[in-house]
Amino acid sequence: MKVGVVVGLDPETNVLDKFKNCIANGMDNCQLVCWELSSFTDEKADEINKAVEETKMEITALWCGWEGPKAWNFTEGPLLLGLVPSSYRAN
Repeated sequence: MKVGVVVGLDPETNVLDKFKNCIANGMDNCQLVCWELSSFTDEKADEINKAVEETKMEITALWCGWEGPKAWNFTEGPLLLGLVPSSYRAN
């Protein structure tokens, strides 16, 4: 089983530097995490692909966050989290 690391993305993230740091610390795979919708661009995708090509880092998953209210607990979380919580669905 491979054990990797979480690499956070935002518009200012230098993906190549992050991947090189992971490799220097013995990791050869990662999960990308991004809460910044402004990072979902063709340019950022190109940067990621080039960094993968250069470092051979394996990306095993991509966690895409979202805007709006969220709570990571058992009381408010079920009301706010999910594909489309009922209070935020279109009628």
